[in-house]
Amino acid sequence: MEPKAPTPLPTPAAATSSTPDTPFQALVDRFVDLESTFADTRKLSQPQIVPEPVDYLTFPPAPSTSPFKLLPLLEFLSARIAPTLEDLRTHDLSPSPFLTLVVGSPAHPLAGRALHSHLVGCYTNSDTRYHFTLFVPVGPDHCFSVPLEWAPLLVALRATISLYPSLPFLVCTPDYTLGTFASVDDLNACFPRPATLHAFSSPSSLARPDILLRLPPAANFAGQASDNRPDFVSHTPAAAMAALLAKRTELHQLFPSSRETVEAGSVDADLHFALYCTPYYGYTPQSEADFVAMTVTLADFLVYTCFTTDCAPNAALSNLSVRPGDLLTILSTIHSTFLSVSPGDGIFILPLTTSKAALRPFPVAWL
Repeated sequence: MEPKAPTPLPTPAAATSSTPDTPFQALVDRFVDLESTFADTRKLSQPQIVPEPVDYLTFPPAPSTSPFKLLPLLEFLSARIAPTLEDLRTHDLSPSPFLTLVVGSPAHPLAGRALHSHLVGCYTNSDTRYHFTLFVPVGPDHCFSVPLEWAPLLVALRATISLYPSLPFLVCTPDYTLGTFASVDDLNACFPRPATLHAFSSPSSLARPDILLRLPPAANFAGQASDNRPDFVSHTPAAAMAALLAKRTELHQLFPSSRETVEAGSVDADLHFALYCTPYYGYTPQSEADFVAMTVTLADFLVYTCFTTDCAPNAALSNLSVRPGDLLTILSTIHSTFLSVSPGDGIFILPLTTSKAALRPFPVAWL
């Protein structure tokens, strides 16, 4: 017998009191048999699945259908970063430049002070590597209209890595002012383990979402090419958007088989339990592009579900608090190869080696 096609999830335009615009709740209702699951408290780590083929589940909306548009942000960043990179290539600077993105509301009381501190840091940096700073305004009347708390993560993942995967960068909010300049060499010494993103823990969050660091492998930016380094990679906004959507479509073909590989009662089942009601249960990214596509889709889906288009919390989910730090905590636990979390609140202690001790008495870099 042919499996029946599932009832499509309600769209914002079709939402009514009987079919609310809560696609995640509808997905749970159709995917997990809650009554059977909670009937046996000893098996809560093994939710009972409703009798519907996984292949026919409706998955979260793609970024192209989300009301929080990505392309304006990509175009905003490309229009400001691309000319700077093109100009730098004419100066025969071999190391890749370093970018600091201050992401937040222009009305933030510390926006001016934070931006000024990072600009001073750019002016006083080492001559061997160019540093530049860009303020990304967030809000309904600016280039990126998303909830403020989610903006740094979405800017880091959806824009910077998608547009310039070879560019080292720091994404932070206006709450962070630059105290002591840290060179890229110092940062690499602090974080020697490669990862797509470096996040940091704090008393309020295991993986805080307001300061994110990316240190990709060294690339041939300009000047004399090195055989053991890849070339510097950059993409246009249209190409970055197309690649993100293509990768997401490709990954969706793997979801049913990934779910089937999870053995009930195993350590993997416990680790992936937080993603049970998502297509990524049991899925392991095979590349950085896979990880970025997965994280973008999950973040986009949570924002799409829990907030309105004017960035206000969804009234239908008033009892649900969804924070980007919660998502980062889950992903850093399951996929630590791609998302590394270090203790600290923006204060980095360099390894005290003989060479470092000769350069400074207190080998500390504070961002």
